[in-house]
Amino acid sequence: MHSLILAWASYILALLLPAQQAEVVLYSDSFVVTYQPILFANGALDLTDAGISAHYAAVTEKDWLPVHDQLQQQRRRLGLNDWLYVKLVRETVDAMAGFALDNERRVLELHLLTLANFDVRLCYNAHDLYVYAHTEDALFEVPMITYDERRYVNLTAALSPRRRTARSLTMHPIRPLPTGSPLSFALDELPALTPNVQPRTLRFRYRDTMHTIAGLGDRTIAAYMNDYPFFDEGKYVTAPMSAQTSQRLLSELRPLIAGKSEHDALSLLAAFTRSAFEYKEDKTSFGYSKPMIPDEVLYYPVSDCEDRSALYFTLVRDLLDLPVIAIAYDDHLSVAVASEQLRGKVIRHNGRRYFVCDPTGPKDSAVIGNPPHGYERKAFEVVANYEPVPST
Repeated sequence: MHSLILAWASYILALLLPAQQAEVVLYSDSFVVTYQPILFANGALDLTDAGISAHYAAVTEKDWLPVHDQLQQQRRRLGLNDWLYVKLVRETVDAMAGFALDNERRVLELHLLTLANFDVRLCYNAHDLYVYAHTEDALFEVPMITYDERRYVNLTAALSPRRRTARSLTMHPIRPLPTGSPLSFALDELPALTPNVQPRTLRFRYRDTMHTIAGLGDRTIAAYMNDYPFFDEGKYVTAPMSAQTSQRLLSELRPLIAGKSEHDALSLLAAFTRSAFEYKEDKTSFGYSKPMIPDEVLYYPVSDCEDRSALYFTLVRDLLDLPVIAIAYDDHLSVAVASEQLRGKVIRHNGRRYFVCDPTGPKDSAVIGNPPHGYERKAFEVVANYEPVPST
């Protein structure tokens, strides 16, 4: 009886309160969201099927469309993909309802993601509630389940990377939007979040000449990629570079390859990725596996074979417009290029002859054309490729 009186009192108080505002911060950007306090008068949340259903019904009977519309406006303004929109929803719910319990905020996130047309579910145990979303992407080190032949990723765990998550969970029967879209983690375009760039000096030797070039590293990109779930390694390789960092780096490298043959230009770019960065394994430098997109290589002082392959792949594509593939051995990632001027061990792929231009080593070497020592006979898989658009 006492809890019922408190619930009614909070409901009436919420009706009387004027519209509220909260500042939402998403990395380097922020905006103000306006909302009605009545949205949060939803009563207690018991972690049972019946208790979750009752709380969900109380949430969904409120008018969340004004908040949804504001989120969609910010998504368009910032050019957010599906995953970064999930992050935006989390930050918005926390800004508006920081006073609420974690499990109550998960129900709010579920509803806002449903309004955004995603197929999302709730799973729970005796203590915690988790939001899952249907995805068709390959993801790693994030809890996944399969239901009705659909794969679902634990968004709650993905938003808290490298934290332990309960394994034994019950899926709640509520399925708000069975026909909802799968959530994509693709990075075909980088978001339009405000850059936070810092200069970086890069030095490398090509044959007998030491070159010094000026680069840029973007702290904003490093921040949101640090929160990004691990996805297919080929997607890191093909991710685009940001406009500012790309313009600076390409403008520094372009004069160095001007007038050179394809062979010598590829050789110089290999010398750059091999020698301009300190090599260090991820687990030594970060304590965990951390594949990087090209922009991150320019931000961090250290990198490994996966990271340099992403950068070299991008430079060959954007500076030379040559066919290029990323090849994955069981313990190494490398790059091969199709050029009539290269010689060495041939890799045949889609009717072309490719030659390995390993971006990782040896340091201070510019020799290209063959796989690294010890990899000449190893099996590999092509995980990314670029084909130039035929001229008309």
